[in-house]
Amino acid sequence: MKKFSDALEQDREFEFGGELFKYRYVHWSILTEIVDGSNSNGKEPTATENVQEIVDSIPKFIEPDGDKRIHEMLSSKDKPVPIGQVNALYEWLLEVTSGRPTVPPSPSEVGRGKTAPSLKEK
Repeated sequence: MKKFSDALEQDREFEFGGELFKYRYVHWSILTEIVDGSNSNGKEPTATENVQEIVDSIPKFIEPDGDKRIHEMLSSKDKPVPIGQVNALYEWLLEVTSGRPTVPPSPSEVGRGKTAPSLKEK
């Protein structure tokens, strides 16, 4: 018998900014809202809007005992978190909660390609 619940991560703790948090699985509608970019109202969002959406979305993935802490951490101007870390956390949370990688694998070349022996034949 296939038990899909066995595929879920049991250890959901992670460290971010020197603090421990636990992520939670969110309702599918939250994931699709993020993917659809429903906050853009049909226009291309600015860089500021993109980052603000990420900062607003991350706490949705955090268990209630840490969601306010991580929001404060991400919003702090006194101790800013590097944007690369914010993006990495966001992408990781999307991956672990959806079970899908956020970046599609790079396409492979068509055909067998050139090997060292075939290059020498020319």
